[in-house]
Amino acid sequence: MLGISGDKFLWADANERYLTGLLKIENEYLLASVEGSDRLMRFKYKIAGDHLLTMQPNGTIREFIRTTPGELYGGYYSGY
Repeated sequence: MLGISGDKFLWADANERYLTGLLKIENEYLLASVEGSDRLMRFKYKIAGDHLLTMQPNGTIREFIRTTPGELYGGYYSGY
C-alpha cells in the first residue's frame, strides 16, 4: 500500500513493515527521502490514469492503483 498526501508518503507491506517520508519529482524520477534516515530512494516512474508504475534500479516494477477510502472500506469511511 502506498498513501500519498501532498509531498508526504506512507508505504506499508503485508508483513507490517512501513516507511514514511517525503516525495519529490525530478525529471523522470520519483525521489523518496525516508523519515529518520539519510536514505534517498530513486525510482523511474510513469503515471497512466489511476495507475502509478515505479521501477527500482534493479529492474523491479511495482504498480499502484489510485483508490478512494470508500473503495477500500466498502463505501464507509468516516476519516474526513
